[in-house]
Amino acid sequence: MTLRSVLILLMFAACARAPAASVRVDGAQPWAQQYADDMAADLDLAVLSRQADPLAKREIRIWVVSGGWMVPEGMVHIVELENDAVGHRYTIWPLEEGGRRAPPRHDVGLLDEAGWRRRAGESECREVRSGTRFVACEARATYRFDWRAVIAKLDSLAVHRGPAAAGCPPGLDGWETIVELRTPTVYTQYHCWSPDDASRDPDARRIGQIQRIAWRGIDR
Repeated sequence: MTLRSVLILLMFAACARAPAASVRVDGAQPWAQQYADDMAADLDLAVLSRQADPLAKREIRIWVVSGGWMVPEGMVHIVELENDAVGHRYTIWPLEEGGRRAPPRHDVGLLDEAGWRRRAGESECREVRSGTRFVACEARATYRFDWRAVIAKLDSLAVHRGPAAAGCPPGLDGWETIVELRTPTVYTQYHCWSPDDASRDPDARRIGQIQRIAWRGIDR
């Protein structure tokens, strides 16, 4: 093998995602985690429990899922780099057989497609990802996101820490928030059932704030 071939192989190896060295899962319900993993894989996104971006110091992914009971569902993926940060916000719909968009199983008013877009500050899709089971619109924001400021705020809310052992108290039926954190060597995940940033429960309130800030940015 020539030196040039070796260098090319090394370059591709550096760009590949690395497996986790250790995994810590704090209280996520198996169906919710499996559902999030299945959505990521179907949409050709990295499954963070299995893969790490070698260029990232840390990745934060926040899902709002319902098992398809209420749609659309949502996900924010923030990648912290050495001197920068980038983020991606997705609205996600399940697909019926034949690739047609499934209608909502439950009408939640402002959480219909148009309402979700308005709340997200989204004018159009930056990219559309279509799998066999889901379709996702990556939001193009009508205002600029400072993702480093978002990360700093999430850290001030202890985004790395899951709820207490008792978990979040029951809230609005149907929604589950899953927070995934990934470094090159450690994967952590926790969940909260329907967090609310106005809740009396400190964990539900904190995770509700995390969810809101990740989706809407600072001071929105």
